[in-house]
Amino acid sequence: MPIDGGAARPLQPPSELSDRERETFATIVATVRAGHFRESDARLIGLYVQSLTLARLTGERLAAELGDATPALLKAYDAATRRTCSLATKLRLTPHRDRRKKARGPTMPRVTRPAMTSPPPAASGRGWGDAQ
Repeated sequence: MPIDGGAARPLQPPSELSDRERETFATIVATVRAGHFRESDARLIGLYVQSLTLARLTGERLAAELGDATPALLKAYDAATRRTCSLATKLRLTPHRDRRKKARGPTMPRVTRPAMTSPPPAASGRGWGDAQ
């Protein structure tokens, strides 16, 4: 069964992923439209899956040790979640782009304003910069 939404050539997970990470890889690839990923994205998706796994594991450990969490555990969780978010954005897995289009709504016509012009010269024939 192809795991990339029915594309002609299935996107294969990197060999260094565990069985569980391979399942996550397949789920991610199957949930996007066909053609969303290229073959060259496989390694980046693999890194995303590993980062997601690390964020989940450190998050579970953090929840278990809530009162006694070490600074190292907090730092590891923070780094994993930041990396996960960054990779999700690079892989175009976030709904941000679609949300921005919907929030804008229909485009409004552009309103142009007339250029500022100097007032007409005074009746004396002197302009703005003329000495009095």
